[in-house]
Amino acid sequence: MIENEQGEDMNHDSLLTRREREITVLVATGASNKEIAYQLAISQKTVKNILTRVFDKTQSRSRTELAIKWLVHSSSGILLPAFDLARPLRGIQAVD
Repeated sequence: MIENEQGEDMNHDSLLTRREREITVLVATGASNKEIAYQLAISQKTVKNILTRVFDKTQSRSRTELAIKWLVHSSSGILLPAFDLARPLRGIQAVD
């Protein structure tokens, strides 16, 4: 459970910025920092910096813990990103 300083429950929508939520959704789908950076047209360093803030805000210690918290605490229980996750990441080919 994520709480603010007053001990009140917080949801991800009020806790994270739009960009932090976008990156969290991609982390929850298993995307690497490189894949996230490419998909969002930002640097890998920017992804790392944003993830550091997200880990701090959500009190998560790993990508797996963050993904679990996102899935458990998302308001609908379903990931609804601002972009189409069904579309393959640009320039990333699936390995058979």
